Amino acid sequence: MVTLEKLVELMAQADISVAKDDVAPETTFSELGLDSLDIFNFFVEIDNELGVAIPDEDFEQLNSFATLLDYVNAKA
Repeated sequence: MVTLEKLVELMAQADISVAKDDVAPETTFSELGLDSLDIFNFFVEIDNELGVAIPDEDFEQLNSFATLLDYVNAKA
């Protein structure tokens, strides 16, 4: 099972700098100031590390850590 901590770790691997204390399940990517390129790079890192590809049509619905956790854990 993928955890919030694992997602924060993958963000760091994608060269996205966020403070762990700023991240909660309900935190949205826009609240962290991430742009579409940051999110794309983050999702590529998820694919590389976890083997969960996120198709373009799913990008918009995955706007928070909670929705992303549910999605990744359902696909992993």
